Amino acid sequence: MKHKRMTTSSGRFVDIYDDVFPSHLRQYHINFVQESMYRLGGASSDITWQRNKTFFSSIYTKENFDNFQFINDELLLKLQDFKVENCWVLASSPLSTYYFHTDSSDNGITLLYYVNTRWDRDWGGETLFTNDEGECEVAVEYKPGRVVVFDSLIEHKPSSISMEADEFRFTFVIQMSPKNESN
Repeated sequence: MKHKRMTTSSGRFVDIYDDVFPSHLRQYHINFVQESMYRLGGASSDITWQRNKTFFSSIYTKENFDNFQFINDELLLKLQDFKVENCWVLASSPLSTYYFHTDSSDNGITLLYYVNTRWDRDWGGETLFTNDEGECEVAVEYKPGRVVVFDSLIEHKPSSISMEADEFRFTFVIQMSPKNESN
């Protein structure tokens, strides 16, 4: 597993992991998300006027998460101090609209797993991250099989996808909070 850490000028981290899962497990993951039940109407923001922009999402239960087989001993060791709060998959298309947002107001982290087994870099779909002043400083390429873990307080959003993209951009999302914090 390859690891690279990027830090915003505000000191917030974005960890990028490649070669996390073997090819047979990545194939299982893409099949799993393609067979999931999606609904239209999820919002990437709590701001009311932004909710009219929609995309497809599939909310995962604990059973779904367990069946997804999101296992990698090295990655799980890095996440051992956190517990899963929410988990879903986004299916984005060139018509999807996203807005900059944060995922949490606490000490949480967010994990993104780029599930596609094939993606042309010219199709776009990078994840953009800002500093605390709202300036975009980090762009993480949507690379098949990549896992991105970051401070949930970082404003972020996926960039637009080209009309040339011939498949959905599937992103497995996990929001996590520290195990030692009481809810």
